[in-house]
This record gives sequence, C-alpha cells and structure tokens, in this order.
Amino acid sequence: MNKAMACIKKNICGFIVGVIVAGSIGVYAINISSNNVTYDNTNSGSSSSNVKGAIDDLYDQADNCITTKAPKYFEFGVPTTSSTQDYTTLDKNVFAALWESGKSGVCTVINDQLICLQMDNYEVEKKHIKEVFSSGSCTENDTYIECQEGEAGCRAYKDGGVSCLGNAGYLNFYCFKENSTMNCIEEELDI
Repeated sequence: MNKAMACIKKNICGFIVGVIVAGSIGVYAINISSNNVTYDNTNSGSSSSNVKGAIDDLYDQADNCITTKAPKYFEFGVPTTSSTQDYTTLDKNVFAALWESGKSGVCTVINDQLICLQMDNYEVEKKHIKEVFSSGSCTENDTYIECQEGEAGCRAYKDGGVSCLGNAGYLNFYCFKENSTMNCIEEELDI
C-alpha cells in the first residue's frame, strides 16, 4: 500500500512539474506585438486595423469623454475662469461652458440633464449628440450633424464648431462658436 501511495505521489508531483514547465515554456514562446494582431473595426467605427491602434483609440476616446462631460465654468456669453460654476444660477437653458483644460463649448439642459458639447472635437461630439438625442431626430450633411428634442437642438460642425438653441416662452437662446470662442445671444421671438 505504501508503494502504491509513493507511486501516486511521484506521478502527481511529476504531472504538476510537467504542467509548470510546459506552462512556462508556453508563456515564453508566445510573444506577439499588439501592432501585429489584426483588428476588425467594422462595428466600432475605429480607423485602426490592429489591436494597439484600437486600444490607443479607446484611450483617446475615454480621455475626450472625461474632458467633454466635465465643464467647470458657465456663462451666458463668453465664459472665463471667473464665471459661475453653478449653471442653474444663469436662469437659461442654453449657455457657454469652459473646461479646466481651457477648451470651451456649449451646454443645454434637456429633461433636467446637463448636456455639453466641446469645440474642436467633432468625431466625439458627433457620437455624443446621437446618444443624447433620439437618433430619429438627427440630420447630417457635409457640414454638420444636428439633433433636436422639443424646443432644444444642438449641432456639431465638422470645422469644430458647436451650437445649441433653446426656446423659453418668447425668448430664443443661442450659443455658438465665433472666432474660436463660444458666445451666446438672446433674441425675442416674433409671435
């Protein structure tokens, strides 16, 4: 019985050592650069055709996403670091925004949700605007994509501009890119 147990222990130990050796040889034998692994970008919309490029695209999009969704200063006009950090004090449903990074854009409030679009970020904002508004309310041409919901609407322009329009009673609030800066105007509607 002891001989049988010793034989089993040796075989188990031999098996375990064999697995470890085989596993370590396998680890060292597989060294493939992510540049050399092809990537099917059909569904993602990424321009990358290899895994490294796709991961880099995701990193850039995540960085842009964080930046895009976090403006710090708000103004109905040209925002500065002295502008309010509480957009609800503006008493408008469309206003300009300034991010800590120094980038500017436009924001609107739709269904009590703050929606902000950043200038000079067309590809990211094109996807963002389609997510925010129902896809059936969007139109796209060679110059911009535009989406609307109720009395609010926004555009992202291929030249980097962004704009939003919101109506409140007889007033029309409009923020837009002008000479590389966001600006806002208020117009009385002719009704």
